[in-house]
Amino acid sequence: MRGRIVWVITFLLCTVPLAAQPRLEFRQLPKEVRDHAIEVRKSCKELVPDTQFSEMQGIDILDLKGDGSRDIFVDNEELCGAHMAGANCSNRGCDMIIYKEASRGQWRKAISH
Repeated sequence: MRGRIVWVITFLLCTVPLAAQPRLEFRQLPKEVRDHAIEVRKSCKELVPDTQFSEMQGIDILDLKGDGSRDIFVDNEELCGAHMAGANCSNRGCDMIIYKEASRGQWRKAISH
């Protein structure tokens, strides 16, 4: 099941035109997303102190339906730029989360694996 979800998301990420993706800055993301990214990166820094991150690294804003609604895709592996078991990932893999915009500026967690 997880492999199928990852395949679908990868397909969508590769087929959604970049120009169609609405832009958001880190400070505009929902608090839950910002807090998650900060916590994951903190864990990675504990393992590898000299690790550097850009704010939106591992976070993509998408329009998966093509209707202008926004989705936030958070990839734990990419938040730190590498698979770090015990920090952003486990020995089985890395989590990802998708948030769906329910109404303008209102977000809900749609998928968490």
